[in-house]
Amino acid sequence: MSKLDDIAKVAGVSRHTVARILSGKRQEKWASKQEQGDRIRRLAEEMGYRPNASARALVLGKFGCIGLLHSTKDTQSYLSPVMLSAIDDGLVKHDLHLSIARLDDSKLTSVEYVPKILREWLCDGLIINYHGVPPKMKKLITDFKIPAVWLNCKLEHDAVFTDDFAAAVQATEFLAENGHRRIVYADASYFRSRRGGHQHYNKSARKDGYSEVVTKLGQQPMFVYDDEKGVAHHFINNLRKLLSGENRPTAVVAYSRIEIRATRIVAAELGLKIPQDLSIIGFRGESDLTPMIWDDTVMMGPEREMCMESVEMLIRKIARPQVEFPSKIIPFSIHNGDTVAVCRG
Repeated sequence: MSKLDDIAKVAGVSRHTVARILSGKRQEKWASKQEQGDRIRRLAEEMGYRPNASARALVLGKFGCIGLLHSTKDTQSYLSPVMLSAIDDGLVKHDLHLSIARLDDSKLTSVEYVPKILREWLCDGLIINYHGVPPKMKKLITDFKIPAVWLNCKLEHDAVFTDDFAAAVQATEFLAENGHRRIVYADASYFRSRRGGHQHYNKSARKDGYSEVVTKLGQQPMFVYDDEKGVAHHFINNLRKLLSGENRPTAVVAYSRIEIRATRIVAAELGLKIPQDLSIIGFRGESDLTPMIWDDTVMMGPEREMCMESVEMLIRKIARPQVEFPSKIIPFSIHNGDTVAVCRG
């Protein structure tokens, strides 16, 4: 005899009634029904009944779990501790838990695998943290109406991403407001990142935002990159040559904290003081703890807000998987540190 039968015998009701009450399926609008339901739930607790969560999930078609999908290629997925914590916090609010899956491209584009991905990973929906989205993968997710939200991926629907173009515009305008006109854009991995077959949208967005402002100022955009073979140390050489030349730039817009650090090092080699001789503004995420060492002026990436918004969008998507929700674009905020000063020449 099962525990359900034992509870039913003590309560004087049918096994079916006990099962419906403990599964939450029975409506309890009337006081008498509520009293009966409370009594049976107390009996179940006293008698040590524990529902089979897996079996219940299979029956109801709900697992109470969200899958966070990564690529097996490190260059395709980025997840900081702040982002992971924000996703988990967002799910806790909805009494959901998280499962993390790493899949290679062959599975992500498989017409046999994708339709059963929710069942395979025992989850109700997906947060897809995959930067270079294969078109076939996007089509399969859409065609099979799999509830999914794309994290940090620039798509028209069902995505949450940051407004890197607007942030680059704001950063360059901030330099211009401080009198700078000879402004260079620095990206140490511009060519190297292409070797993975794609570049994250923020590569072009930040460069284009910078270029738009500099062009409006009547200046020619200047860029310092790695070389086309993607050799990292060539960036340092190129930066050193630019900063030691005649009519050198007075300010740098840096793609990330890597370029900020490199610029600091090269400037020190050349005897340039920051920010008196050279101003720097860059980009960083909330999880970068370098400000404990240097208080750089940066555009702060809204990692936590982006992830919390992705959870909320996915909750809506699970309820209405056939609906395409407009993507949510999250703005950066500026942190005015000590690396930008009024231009002296």
